[in-house]
Amino acid sequence: MDPHALLDTWLDTAPLRSSSRIEYQREVTRWLTWCDQQHPPVNPYDCGIDHIAAWAGTYLTDHLDGRPCTGPDALAHIAQHHPATARTHDRRITALTQYYEACKDRGAIRLTPDLTMLRSGVDRDATPPRRLTPMECNVLLTCIGIWGPDRARHYRRDRLIVYLSSKASARR
Repeated sequence: MDPHALLDTWLDTAPLRSSSRIEYQREVTRWLTWCDQQHPPVNPYDCGIDHIAAWAGTYLTDHLDGRPCTGPDALAHIAQHHPATARTHDRRITALTQYYEACKDRGAIRLTPDLTMLRSGVDRDATPPRRLTPMECNVLLTCIGIWGPDRARHYRRDRLIVYLSSKASARR
């Protein structure tokens, strides 16, 4: 199957948020375009982690302060000095990881490439997670109770999650 067609098919059927779908479409299309533009062209179904690192490095060179994009040291520098760029880079790697999972699921490849070495290691979100207040948990628990088992697919699970999170928030 053509890599671009597989991307379109996957994104049309994947249970993704619309923002993720847009991001994955953009990043994987950039990757596939890069593969097509190499001399000789890189087969995205038969490429190495070095190809993906070279592609990702094209987006990082401006943030390396003159350092070569040679691997973990360069990623550590970016994570330390340019955390927003590092998070964008990690989202790019996540998009490719998900794409290659879809390729494997559809039989285009046998194994997915392990791209963990290409991650910067910076936390996804620089801000601490926002927790519900006890009042917000009570309102949510009440709403779930109103929905009832006939209108909520996972009624009991949802009630348990809200109940446990209200207990955890009360302890803070």
